[in-house]
Amino acid sequence: MCHHSFSRVALVLAIIVASVTSDLVAADDNKRSTEPLNQIYDRLTQIHSDLDTIRVYMGRSQHSAAMLNVRDVRARQIYFQSLVLYRISQRFAFDHTRLRADPIGQSAIGYAPILDLANAAHDRLRSVMTLYGMPSQNVVASRQKVVTEVLVFESVVLAIHKLNGLLDERISPSDVFEQVTVGIGYTSRILEQTQPGEVMPETPNFIPDRLPADVYRRLLNCLAITQRIGQQSGLPILELDTKEADVQDVEPGDVLNLASLVVSEIAYIHSLVPNTAPPREVYAVGRKFPAHVYQRVGILERQLERLQSHSQLNPQWLGPASVNDSE
Repeated sequence: MCHHSFSRVALVLAIIVASVTSDLVAADDNKRSTEPLNQIYDRLTQIHSDLDTIRVYMGRSQHSAAMLNVRDVRARQIYFQSLVLYRISQRFAFDHTRLRADPIGQSAIGYAPILDLANAAHDRLRSVMTLYGMPSQNVVASRQKVVTEVLVFESVVLAIHKLNGLLDERISPSDVFEQVTVGIGYTSRILEQTQPGEVMPETPNFIPDRLPADVYRRLLNCLAITQRIGQQSGLPILELDTKEADVQDVEPGDVLNLASLVVSEIAYIHSLVPNTAPPREVYAVGRKFPAHVYQRVGILERQLERLQSHSQLNPQWLGPASVNDSE
């Protein structure tokens, strides 16, 4: 199987798993204190150790710190980032072993499924280390600091950044395009319930010469719109601190992280809307440039603006329980 074909299979797997959240995402925050955060962090610590071993063995350069400074992280945001980590670990392992692992079963969002994804990603890394006879040291995470959702989230994002640097073909604008399309799928299903007949806005003009930073800024606006929808509807939406200096040099991998964040918030809203169908499956789209992704994000942006107008006029559109709901 060629690399392109495997990329398509891996992406479809991610979308299938994400789609089951349509009626389950809303429950993710009820388990914040009972799910195995420490176990997830322990597994991620081992993943980072193995990634460093692989990097040195392969003669790759040191990784710079990943961006995304977040506050008030919930399980759903970690889950969607963990899906990205698992997907690219599959791609990495297939590049070297030409073998695919069995798909992970579908389940509700929570810390146990996140641990499953981390374990599966680690298994894929270990398959490459075994192939080349790389040594692996068992490491234990330090307990000098409390393991929080933010700490786990940042660890997953950094692991994605490190692993992306090891890929034969790194995360590309096409990957981001596909993830944005997932977001459009979720938003379309919501708009089918709130504004029938106004689901797909007019496609923005195609503007060439766009950079990943331009796409990143547009996605930041999409996240800001979801935050306003959350405020109007009484929903907890993630907060992200971003400086313009950090945006200038972003790469497609950074953009994919942000796109996954946006999708996690839209999926959460989708899970609260009664009678919404799951988003349609998304398949490989072929080669895309940042300009294509920028245009695609413009569609999502216009959809979210329509949804925000609806939530502003109907603050209890998700039911009385959603307003001022701390979970």
